[in-house]
Amino acid sequence: MKILVIGAGPVGLYVGCLLRKQGIECSILERRTVRSTHSRSIGIHPPALRKLQRIGVAETLVSRGIPVREGEAFSGKRPIGSLSFDSLPAPFPFVLSIPQHITESILEDLFESMGEPVVRDVEVTGLEQVKGTIEVMGADCVRRADRVIACDGRRSMVRDLLGIGFIGRPYDAHFVMGDFPDTTSFGARAAIYLGRDGLVESFPLPGDVRRWVARLKKPADPGTERAHLLSAVAARTGFDLSGEPVLMTSSFTAERFEAERFFVGGVALAGDAAHVISPIGGQGMNLGWMDADWLAEWCGRGAPPAELDTYESRRRSSFRKAARRSELNMSMGTPGPLFPLRQLAARTMISGPFRKTFARIFTMDNI
Repeated sequence: MKILVIGAGPVGLYVGCLLRKQGIECSILERRTVRSTHSRSIGIHPPALRKLQRIGVAETLVSRGIPVREGEAFSGKRPIGSLSFDSLPAPFPFVLSIPQHITESILEDLFESMGEPVVRDVEVTGLEQVKGTIEVMGADCVRRADRVIACDGRRSMVRDLLGIGFIGRPYDAHFVMGDFPDTTSFGARAAIYLGRDGLVESFPLPGDVRRWVARLKKPADPGTERAHLLSAVAARTGFDLSGEPVLMTSSFTAERFEAERFFVGGVALAGDAAHVISPIGGQGMNLGWMDADWLAEWCGRGAPPAELDTYESRRRSSFRKAARRSELNMSMGTPGPLFPLRQLAARTMISGPFRKTFARIFTMDNI
């Protein structure tokens, strides 16, 4: 059996590694000529780390990242408690903070160690399924495979070629984020500031860097991201970053989308090509790895495309569960007159008998 994977992001690379580990012929096509070094998804949750352990890269990732074992919570600038992940099962009682380009580099090195490298500078322009064979057309080539796994992101060309709709909406939740040298005393801990003007989150990154994320009342205009972030962080946390060099800034609006179908014939969608969730916390990347795990097992058994009905129902259920949890997390940082109630809820979650339950919810347990 020959498998063609479209997209060399973290999901495509992971499924490629899983397939080659099983001795299945697999190629990965990627539109980009070089890997992006923009630090996007940074959180790898314990369920995903356990899956990555199966291909032997979890320990390498942990050695290159920052295991976040605890988060400090603040109401305004006053501490209200902490949330520990120590109650999570071994061997990964933490959320790993690591830039996405490092994760991709580690996965790509493993993939290429088992066969041909990722084929770059290939943009898919056509796709046909004829008598069990799938033909994928590029600008100057045609590749044939028995199965295709599309991991080509939220603007998936494969999804469009299959005529699958993408249903959803953006939330009224706008964010700006940036990476700066870490001048705090938090060390390897995360920090969450709940305030009447909106949420601020802060996460450690390797190299004494810290990511700051602030919720805004409206989208930031292009070119104003740094000013908005500096203002929000100073006003809501007391940290003055104005004298620090900014390593990266960007803005985004949280959103939720899902494909009308997750497959057509022997072509399956995975990761952001199948479902998009608010990027806070890296849920989308982690969900994509769980999609990939199912699809690699399906390919390994040589199972028929009809089994993808089960894939779609199970992975759609997991996505919707994760989306509800993401909505709960975002609601805690919503500005407005209900802030006192959200503050009370936050105190209850991190200081009462629900601490262990909330730690499991936050780290995508049972998704």
